[in-house]
Amino acid sequence: MQGSVPVLLRDLCGPSGVVSCDAMSSDAGLLGGRECFVCLRPSGLKRYCPICEGLLTRKRKGQKPNMRSRREALHDQWNEDLQAFTCKYTSIASTHTGGARNAEWEHVIPRDESSVVLVAALVNRMKADLTEDQWDAMIGALYALRIEGKPFDESALPLNWQTKASSWRNGD
Repeated sequence: MQGSVPVLLRDLCGPSGVVSCDAMSSDAGLLGGRECFVCLRPSGLKRYCPICEGLLTRKRKGQKPNMRSRREALHDQWNEDLQAFTCKYTSIASTHTGGARNAEWEHVIPRDESSVVLVAALVNRMKADLTEDQWDAMIGALYALRIEGKPFDESALPLNWQTKASSWRNGD
């Protein structure tokens, strides 16, 4: 469109970091006529809106994402009532502007691209490379220590666990 101003994703975000449906609807003419396959927001001429497209294509250098698993996760975790994606582990609405609630891809099974879900960034950092069983055991041990005043159950510490940073250095 000659003379039109490009619509930037950050311009559509409200104070909470979530793109409001009103903002997307008001700019629908500028963005095109299609609806996103996941959230039904205007997506211009594309299959996905800028937020869903951004989540789908987000990756680490050298990583080949499993797009089918990501699309399934997006569909499963979209909450129509909240008009947001929800964290798999906490069910809180995710944002897309950084911070503790920022939506991130998490591997339910560490390093398995077919097991991805969206989680809040802070939760992703806390879970690290733990399996769900290891994560549950750690939460239980921390709860017993912090809330119930019991000694920390060291069996909750997984054997042979290493940080993501050290596993990246070792090429895992």
